[in-house]
Amino acid sequence: MNTNFLYNRDKAVAAIVFVLREMDGTIGFHKLSKILYFADQKHLVEFGRPITGDTYQAMNFGPVPHTTYNLVKRETPPQFSKHGAYNLLLEEYDDAIFEELSETDMEFLSQSVIENKDLTFQQLVDKSHKEAWTKNEGQFINIIDIAKEAGADENMLNYISQNIKNQTFAA
Repeated sequence: MNTNFLYNRDKAVAAIVFVLREMDGTIGFHKLSKILYFADQKHLVEFGRPITGDTYQAMNFGPVPHTTYNLVKRETPPQFSKHGAYNLLLEEYDDAIFEELSETDMEFLSQSVIENKDLTFQQLVDKSHKEAWTKNEGQFINIIDIAKEAGADENMLNYISQNIKNQTFAA
């Protein structure tokens, strides 16, 4: 049985463009990863679903959105470009791209940018190396562990599990 949400590439690209816009057009992938992680984590606890559906891998420097990382590494969409190996630059985009994101998606992404944009690399590592990361170090992080770490109660954890089952059934 699937234990994670389905990844939505279009939402992931829209989320990256949204974050890049909020960060004045440039961001390193490490900071982007953490901004996405904390936005997904809080959205998961509040609404029972993450923003992009990506699966996070517990890497040395914190959770990394696995499929989004591979997307950026292998095929950079036209709305942004790579500068060096790990920096992204915003290119031309149409505001219609944000139709992929709900109001709450954008609200939580914006909140995560505000909370994390000024943190150093090490501060982001320390902030993201909590229970979910520790429990799954070197592996994919269970979505339930991400929600528990952020304070989801038993009812929300059951709701999240049911949402995953429903999404898998509908796919």
